[in-house]
Amino acid sequence: MSASFAWGQWSKPGAQAIHRATPAILSDLRKLEPHLRAFQSAAPEVHVVLSGPTAGDDAAAQRLYTAVAGLGCPWEYVCPQDIPRIAGGTVYIPEQARLPLDACRALAALPEKAKIVLAAPDALRDEHGRPLPETLAREIARRSGARCGVESLAPPPEERLEKPYTDSTEAHYLSWSEKRGHFRYPLVYPRLEARRVKADDGWLVAVVNHATEGGPVKAKLPWLPGNAASVTDLTAQGARVDPDTEQAFAPLDVRVYRYLRK
Repeated sequence: MSASFAWGQWSKPGAQAIHRATPAILSDLRKLEPHLRAFQSAAPEVHVVLSGPTAGDDAAAQRLYTAVAGLGCPWEYVCPQDIPRIAGGTVYIPEQARLPLDACRALAALPEKAKIVLAAPDALRDEHGRPLPETLAREIARRSGARCGVESLAPPPEERLEKPYTDSTEAHYLSWSEKRGHFRYPLVYPRLEARRVKADDGWLVAVVNHATEGGPVKAKLPWLPGNAASVTDLTAQGARVDPDTEQAFAPLDVRVYRYLRK
C-alpha cells in the first residue's frame, strides 16, 4: 500500500467523520465495559459443535448462526476436543457432523445435566463418515431422546423471541482482493440480534443491528417482564425507555439496556 493511497483512503469525508467520533466511542466503551464483560463471561447455554461438512459450508454455517443467535441466550462454538470440558447446557450437533471417536465417546460421557440435540437422527458419524459403533450410537441416541433439529433448542414459549429478532437479513461488508479489487460480500445475520444475561438487579439486554446500510429497524424491546420497575438505555447515558414504545435501531447500532426488578 502506497503512502498516497493510504492518505487518500483515510482523508475521505466518511473516514474523517469516524476519526472525529472515535474519542467519544472509546469513552462510551470504557463506561460500558463492566456490562459488556457480563455478556462475555456469561456461561454458554448452548454449545454448537463444529466439525465435518457444515464447518466448511458457508451457507449452512450462516443458517445455523442465524437460528442459534435467534434464541437470545449465551452460546458458543466448540471444537471436538473441547467437548470434555462441557459441564452443562445443551450440546448441538449440526447436520453431517464428523467427529473423531474420542470426541463421540466424550459426548456420550458428558454429565446427565448436559443435554444433547442432534440436527437429525443420523447427523453424527465418525471422522471418516462411518456409522458409530452400535453401543456408542445407542448411548448418544438415549441421551438425545426425541430431540432433533435446531428448533429443539427453543426456550419456553414465554421466553421466545419474536420478529424481527427471529428474521434473517444480509449484511454486506467491503473487502478487497488482487483479482476482484474492492467488492462487497454478504453475511446472513438475524435482522436484530438480541442477547440477555442476568444481573444482580434484573437483566442486561443487548440488541445489535448488523446491517451496514438501509433505514433503521423498529421493534419493541424483547423479554420485557411485567414486573420490571424500569428500563434504561445504558448506551444513552442511562435514559429511561418506555417499554411500550418501539425503538429504532440504525445500521450497526449496538444498544445495551438494563431491566430493573420492582
